[in-house]
Amino acid sequence: MRADGYFDTGDLGCLDADGRLRFHARLKDVIKTGGINVSPVEVEQLIAQTPARCEIAHVVGIPDQARGQLIVAFVEAVGDVLEDDVKEFIRDRAASFKVPHHVLFRSRDQIPRVASGKVARYRLVEEAMKAVGKVMDVTAQFRMRGAPATAKQVALICNRSAAR
Repeated sequence: MRADGYFDTGDLGCLDADGRLRFHARLKDVIKTGGINVSPVEVEQLIAQTPARCEIAHVVGIPDQARGQLIVAFVEAVGDVLEDDVKEFIRDRAASFKVPHHVLFRSRDQIPRVASGKVARYRLVEEAMKAVGKVMDVTAQFRMRGAPATAKQVALICNRSAAR
C-alpha cells in the first residue's frame, strides 16, 4: 500500500468516459523504446485492423543499446503482405513511436508455445534477436531487466544457448 492509499498492481490501464477501468496490459510487458512506454497489446490491436488481413500478431521488445528496446511484431498474414504495408498502416493511425521497427511473418505453427498452449514470449524475444541480428552481451541483457548478472546466471544462459 502506498502512502496515498493506492496499491500498485503492475497493470496498465485507463479510465473510460463512464469511469470504468479498462485493462491494457501488465506494466512489465510494456516496451520501453526511446524513453517512451509502448503497450504491445495496443500495437497488436492496430496490426489486427490492417486491411492486409493480418490474422494474429504478437509484439515483443528486444534489447537495443541506443533505444532501450526495439519493437518487433510477429504476424500471421493471409495472402501477400509486406513489412512496409504493416508499418505504413500503423504510422497513419498511431504515434510514430508505436510503429514496429521490424515485422516478421510466421505461420500459426511457427509461433512458439508453452505446454499450456500460451505463446512463449521469451522464445519470441530470442527468435527476434536472431532474426534481426541483435547479439548482446548476456550481462547487458540482465542490466536492461534491472537485475545484476551473476557468474552463475551468465554460465547458465551460455550453456543453454550452446545446447541448442
